[in-house]
Amino acid sequence: MARVTFFTVQTVERRGKRLVTGQPRQFKTAAEALRNGERQSASSLGVVVLQIEGDPEFEDWGEPKLLATHGEVPERD
Repeated sequence: MARVTFFTVQTVERRGKRLVTGQPRQFKTAAEALRNGERQSASSLGVVVLQIEGDPEFEDWGEPKLLATHGEVPERD
């Protein structure tokens, strides 16, 4: 299979003292993901919008590219 690009939006919630991300939602374009992230920020503690490229058949993924954050989000290593 060819390499593909996914655009994802993950909400962030607080569990005790920790910030945890929810299940990622996928979108076809960066613009769709960014718009959705903006909308989700109104009802979530935080939102992370990412782009990731890879080959799903071989589970070969590159480093995620951060497109946007809103509100409180976990620190990235």
